[in-house]
Amino acid sequence: MGIVKEALTGPPPAARIMKRRQKMPTDLEIDAAIARLERLANSTDELFRVPGTNIKFGLDSIVGLVPGLGDVATALVSVLFITEGARLGIRRSVLMRMVVNIITDSTVGAVPLAGDVFDVAFKSNTKNLALLKREIEKQRAKTDRIDGTAENG
Repeated sequence: MGIVKEALTGPPPAARIMKRRQKMPTDLEIDAAIARLERLANSTDELFRVPGTNIKFGLDSIVGLVPGLGDVATALVSVLFITEGARLGIRRSVLMRMVVNIITDSTVGAVPLAGDVFDVAFKSNTKNLALLKREIEKQRAKTDRIDGTAENG
């Protein structure tokens, strides 16, 4: 029963305290991770443009055309956003929103033809990158207030 309870409620308080003690990434490491994820999001969601339109699509839409395997492969690539977010200390609620985006993209994207059109429009990796960047900015603003280094404006 203890394992089930921990799975539903999270780790016990001692484990949460230990997690907080882990070394947080530096601003340089965070910026490098964001740059990597920006390149990945661009490649998967907006690498190409339909001529004569503003419609962009990426490798996610192309690989997703392969029945079954394509959506699994793109979901696995999308998980990199979750793992980087966790490594950067993103809140669990934000990580869960990112997971929902990936599940939505993978589930609807698996529907033949309609799912491929959905893949072009939904862009889960771009959405997850925006969530991650917004959360990083919140963390930095909070740290600046705590440190007393916030700009007076």
